[in-house]
Amino acid sequence: MVFMSGKALRLSEFINPKNGRTLLLKMDQGMMVGPLEATVDLERAVEKFSEYVDGIILSPGQAGRLIKCFLGRSAPALLVRADWTNLFRDESFALPVQKIEHVMVASALEALTLGAYCVVAFFFVGYEDDEDEARNMNAVTALARESERVGIPLLVEAMPIGPRITKTNYTECTDLAMRMAVEAGADVVAVPYTGDTGSFRRIVEAAKVPVLTLDFGNTEKTPIGIVKEALEADASGMIVGARTLREPNPAENLETLKKIIHREG
Repeated sequence: MVFMSGKALRLSEFINPKNGRTLLLKMDQGMMVGPLEATVDLERAVEKFSEYVDGIILSPGQAGRLIKCFLGRSAPALLVRADWTNLFRDESFALPVQKIEHVMVASALEALTLGAYCVVAFFFVGYEDDEDEARNMNAVTALARESERVGIPLLVEAMPIGPRITKTNYTECTDLAMRMAVEAGADVVAVPYTGDTGSFRRIVEAAKVPVLTLDFGNTEKTPIGIVKEALEADASGMIVGARTLREPNPAENLETLKKIIHREG
């Protein structure tokens, strides 16, 4: 009961308890693909975007260096990434991905020690080798058990990825990834938008935990278009990252997303 209360308190730091909604910003790209232009000076970027979001996801190393950016009542919540993947290294990257890899780089206790209100991890379905999916599942399940012991929530980004994922099976695989993440012990799940409110609502209803949409995997709609439809399907908010940070004015876009999610203005 003590640990459950601790999780509830920490969840309320980045999911508004009044409306059950949140806007999170991923700024952990440097660990996986190197810094974006908007995050070369990461400390300045965190300070610049903090007023528009409820929480910011950082790598363990970044979190340790930038803890001062999260001090005070008005600061966003710190969320710490516990894993690493080469998935996002496309053909434009100096070393394009040849085989999707996933490894853990931090524990739930280490995230808690860094001051995090939540620990974050990926779960992928669609690996070419089913053994890789099994290892990913095992890692997330172990992280969930540890998160339960130390009383920190676990947010899992559950994504269908790789050449085995097609337009035909995308929605079904997104649903599968969500269900496996929840079964593993996720307290919050983030999944790509499936393209229509009907299919996404079914995922939200089946999850039984807060579901966020990811600005990933759906290039036909803008983040604003995605979040409007996801909220209509009863999602709890959105996680944005590289796509938004590459826009000419990311602060303006974040401010708009915040107003939509929290029904401001």
